Amino acid sequence: MLDLDWIHDLAVEDRIFLLLIGSIAFVFCLAGMFATSAVVFRLRNIRMTAYWERLERKWETEVIAVMAGEKDCPSLWRRVGKNEELSFIDFLVRFARRLEGEERRVLSELARPYLPQVAANVRKGNTESRAEAAQALSILGLPEYAEHVVTAVHDPSPLVAMIAARSLAREKQVEYAQTIIDNIDRFGNWTTSFLSSMLASLGPEVAPTLRRAFVDPRQSPQVCTVLTESLRELHDLPAADLAAEKLGSEEDREVLAACLRLLGEVGGPRHLPMIRPLVGAADFVVRAHAITVLGTLGTAADVPILRDAFLDSSTWVALRAAKALLQLGKAAVLIELAGAANDRALLARQVLAEEVV
Repeated sequence: MLDLDWIHDLAVEDRIFLLLIGSIAFVFCLAGMFATSAVVFRLRNIRMTAYWERLERKWETEVIAVMAGEKDCPSLWRRVGKNEELSFIDFLVRFARRLEGEERRVLSELARPYLPQVAANVRKGNTESRAEAAQALSILGLPEYAEHVVTAVHDPSPLVAMIAARSLAREKQVEYAQTIIDNIDRFGNWTTSFLSSMLASLGPEVAPTLRRAFVDPRQSPQVCTVLTESLRELHDLPAADLAAEKLGSEEDREVLAACLRLLGEVGGPRHLPMIRPLVGAADFVVRAHAITVLGTLGTAADVPILRDAFLDSSTWVALRAAKALLQLGKAAVLIELAGAANDRALLARQVLAEEVV
């Protein structure tokens, strides 16, 4: 047994010095342990990475052989070891993203024995595993596992729900468009342009579903805006009448702006009576969008409206009015405004100069 009585005979300063030396030695030992652990983990990760890379190279060779008709699916299934099933599915998903048609179908057949295991993960595990399962099923398991992907759209996690919804849209599963629409309000962290593009990616066939949802009075302003932008991206002509009708009853700025943008692309002169009143809207954003549409669809009868709008309290509205006059071929009116003795003459000259350039 160690005799430590000599420590008590040391002076206070010596005891403190001894404690300091011991503390430093302890810290160095901990640092050494952490460094050793880091090296061990790093080496293990390197070995695992190398192992999976070799495995995936082997799988890629086998998959290409199956797709070329040189081998059958069972010959590859025998090369997938125990506890490798989900990694094999992940490999097939990454492979399938580059393919379509018959080649994609072959990959779906290769994945078939392992999809029940993937489907079980849609309802369990952490957020990442549920999201990966939904994505894998949408790429390799449709239409057989469509209901599992739809289940993921209702997942408590908005991230899982979004990945599932986007997967259905990317795979053009039009029959599930309403399910995606019903969950748009949950995707508040994504932009309107992203959500509208997601719905539009379903293709022109989704337009009737979007129109039915658009006229549903229960829709929130956010959903209505997304639907309007989706219909605009699809250049859906029948949506013009619906958007024009909504102008008379809607109060939300974003919805009104979206409807006006839609009319600017697919509207016609028959919609002008519903557009003109919004030039006098209280919200300057709505006024600006209405004036922009008049520049596209308007007639000579709209020139006085645009002249008045050029003197609007909002510089943005005035700028839109000046550009609308040019669109209607009324440069002479803008030249006249450029010579006026008011603060807006400079803006008119600027717009005319840009037009010349």
